[in-house]
Amino acid sequence: MASTPATSTASTVNRRRPTGGKQQTTQHRAGPIPTREMYPITEARQLLGGMSHSGFYDRVKEGLIPLICIGRRRYVSAETIRRITGA
Repeated sequence: MASTPATSTASTVNRRRPTGGKQQTTQHRAGPIPTREMYPITEARQLLGGMSHSGFYDRVKEGLIPLICIGRRRYVSAETIRRITGA
């Protein structure tokens, strides 16, 4: 009976190789707020000066930042951002 060669588990595992692409970074936008009516929470936090996740939700709990819910997504109105930033 012929024996089959042993294969290592490493050769059978599919591993993702790095693509070498640039890592995307987000930057705080200076200047006037763009003309959208609502912003996703991540963009709203950036527009509010790079506010931390916990700091943002603390202000939501306090009622300072009202959220608009559409399905499972939550948004902040441009009016709220203007009111807070004074822009």
